[in-house]
This record gives sequence, structure tokens and C-alpha cells, in this order.
Amino acid sequence: MYASIYLDAPLFRAFTYAVPEPMQLDAVIGARVLVPFGKHSRVGFIGKLSTELSKEAAAHEIKSKSGN
Repeated sequence: MYASIYLDAPLFRAFTYAVPEPMQLDAVIGARVLVPFGKHSRVGFIGKLSTELSKEAAAHEIKSKSGN
């Protein structure tokens, strides 16, 4: 499963991340997650879920849920 993540930053696009197997039941639109972004981790929100990765996307894995 893959998620389009909108970061809590002034970026005007979503980034695709793989949802780890143990998190798939909790992966819902609007959920807050912690993702790797460059050399740091950033908080983001799930905006869309899909079962397929588009050909132009490269997906890193979501690290964890973040808060409530």
C-alpha cells in the first residue's frame, strides 16, 4: 500500500511513501505520520491511499504514526 503524504511545510505537492505492513490498518486519510525527508524526519498527513505505485514515483517507507 502507498500513501500520498502532504508535509507540514509550505510545499505545494504530495510525496509518495510506502505504508509498512503493521501500519496498514491504521493508515487512513488525514492520519498524521512521521516520514523521512532529506536528512531529517518530517510530520505529514495522509491525503490519498493506493495499492499501486505510479511509474514516476519513488517511495520511501513511513516511519511511524505521529501523535493523534
